[in-house]
Amino acid sequence: MKIWERLFKHSERNFIIISCLIALILSVFPWNTTYLFWLPDWIGMVLLFWILNRPSSVQLGIVFFVGIIIDILCASTLGFHALAYLCAAFFILQHRQRIIIYDFGMQAIMIGIALLISRVVMAISWALIMHKFIGWHFFVPPITAALLWPLLNKLMFKIFSKQI
Repeated sequence: MKIWERLFKHSERNFIIISCLIALILSVFPWNTTYLFWLPDWIGMVLLFWILNRPSSVQLGIVFFVGIIIDILCASTLGFHALAYLCAAFFILQHRQRIIIYDFGMQAIMIGIALLISRVVMAISWALIMHKFIGWHFFVPPITAALLWPLLNKLMFKIFSKQI
């Protein structure tokens, strides 16, 4: 019986893994291409949530690893998303002490800026590889992510507080 209890015991690590897997599924889900550019960067939002609230549990190595997984799943250049997520995570870690005391609105702006930084890094990488600008529509998902941030933040805290 102790084995089953250990398998189904809720822990912070299991919840982080499950939330990242759900975000990965949402990121590679075959959405309608008409609305594709409006979708937020799900995995970026979840990673930034955990970096902001549990920086000791989700470190830069995990962010890099998840970025590599996204590169593999999306068939993009290896390291493309990993570098972008590292830049966003580094920005959040540098400003974490201030962001954590902000209300949801200001946190949403800071998360939007971090995800915009990741998009700029991806756009520069794309421009260096393909020798052309990817387009302005590429910068819409950070705005959508910033608008959804308060909802994600409240939802994650509500679920996470029940797990621990």
